[in-house]
Amino acid sequence: DLLVQLTKRLDGAYNIVFLNALGDMFVARDPLGIRPLCYAIDGPIENPRFFAAASESVALANLGFDESSIKSLPPGSAVIIENGKLEVKQFIASRRKAHCFFEWIYFANVASTLDERSVYLSRKTLGEELARVEDLEIDEDTIVVPVPDTSKAAADAMAQSWLRTDSRTVSSTTHSAKVPSTVKTGE
Repeated sequence: DLLVQLTKRLDGAYNIVFLNALGDMFVARDPLGIRPLCYAIDGPIENPRFFAAASESVALANLGFDESSIKSLPPGSAVIIENGKLEVKQFIASRRKAHCFFEWIYFANVASTLDERSVYLSRKTLGEELARVEDLEIDEDTIVVPVPDTSKAAADAMAQSWLRTDSRTVSSTTHSAKVPSTVKTGE
């Protein structure tokens, strides 16, 4: 099988897309699942009317696919379309998963779902965890700033966690909330 042979020669993160002049195609995800890959099918899997694949679910949603039809392609798997027939096939066993953390923190659109997990909720959870482990002395001059812009969900969750935990004063540049008068918020 071509994909098994390619996997022996390739190392690291990759997604492969192939399309020939007859309309046969495949999209394949590396065995560790380092890079995300999702797909959507319009119509029955036996005879799909339309197929699309992307690294992020939000791209497929923007094409008009219903969220319930958008699926993450498992590591070491491929969607193969040959003679108009579509098949999802695992071409090699995945020893373990090794997701690219930068996808979760920086690259992915906050509205996306990667491997059946919301990017927004993942970033929010990371912000809450940062608030829990941060030992910084919090006072009325403390400001949580989301840098880069993709960290807004984490920064907001961090600031809000601190506000919920105690009466410390903290300002979030991403969130305004009704808080005690001693707390500054900003936009």
